[in-house]
Amino acid sequence: MILHFQIETNLNLLREWGYDGSGVQHSTTPSTSAQTTPRKSGSSLLPNVLHRNKTTVDRILLEWIQREIGQKYGLQINDMDKSWRDGLAFMALVHRSNPALVDMEVAKRRTPRENIENAFELARVHLNIRPLLEVDDVLHEKPDKRSIITYVS
Repeated sequence: MILHFQIETNLNLLREWGYDGSGVQHSTTPSTSAQTTPRKSGSSLLPNVLHRNKTTVDRILLEWIQREIGQKYGLQINDMDKSWRDGLAFMALVHRSNPALVDMEVAKRRTPRENIENAFELARVHLNIRPLLEVDDVLHEKPDKRSIITYVS
């Protein structure tokens, strides 16, 4: 439930910033931004909402990441699992938040384990982001997509 709320909150922020999951960023103004509509209460709606938004959340978050760190740092981020295994996307996110913390040229020469460990430690110490993942979980052949989405969002 908390995870769903956090992802929904971030999804709504991305929509406000103009990312709609279609691959096109739209400009929004206060008069044209999306209005929220009340939903019927009841637990029977939750599975449908989760299923319907799952792909949208993935797509919008991936679109934002591709634009904000993929293009700017020359990284190929095609998914929310295998593309994170070298640790460079995590390092780029930390750099985007505080450029003084990360030398991306040095990161490109390090091992995936070093990058992931360093990114998680920098995020914990300087950005107050607790590591929700173990380094070995990210280094796995196919890391858990939901775990990476949760950590990144």
